[in-house]
Amino acid sequence: MPKGPDAGEDGSPSQESGDNARFRQAWGNSARLQASSTLRAAMKDKTQLLPACEAAGEAFLEIFQAHSVSVTLMDRVEYRDIVNVGFLEPGQTRFPEDQRYPTSSYPATTRRLLELEGYISTDSELDVVREYIEGSPFNRMGCFMGVPIVAAAEVHGEVFLWRDAGTPPFTGADLPVAYDLATQFGGHLPALIRAQQG
Repeated sequence: MPKGPDAGEDGSPSQESGDNARFRQAWGNSARLQASSTLRAAMKDKTQLLPACEAAGEAFLEIFQAHSVSVTLMDRVEYRDIVNVGFLEPGQTRFPEDQRYPTSSYPATTRRLLELEGYISTDSELDVVREYIEGSPFNRMGCFMGVPIVAAAEVHGEVFLWRDAGTPPFTGADLPVAYDLATQFGGHLPALIRAQQG
């Protein structure tokens, strides 16, 4: 497993002084294992969809020092917002009560997620980044990252993370870790969805 850009020789996270240290995660082996353990602990004994998605969102919020995280389910036809944790914009709620909107509203995002790819807003050349900036109803500055929730090679949704302006942006080192964690969470989703459907 490759070391993060600032990892120590043993792959463990390096120490950085200053207020920004907590945002500059070096994803060595021990840091990745700790992140996986944090998510696993958050998901323990969660057998219902809403509490499980909330717990996963809170775990992502902690692991990536994000200001907000949204967990959304999707298929090829529609997105279905399940939970928002952290900072909420005016009009947003923690539990959107299955707010739904067509995948055609965000074609570039949909295409990228269905191709099992994540994205970071610092990659301004990506269509998905321009699409979000142009279509977002919120006047908010910062950095965002999205990763697909995958189970058995099928995309079930997205984890979307946000950091406000004034804090270090997400990096390319964050993306594969977020992807792996979303896939770890995705392993729980089919059973959770079946339980909800009764």
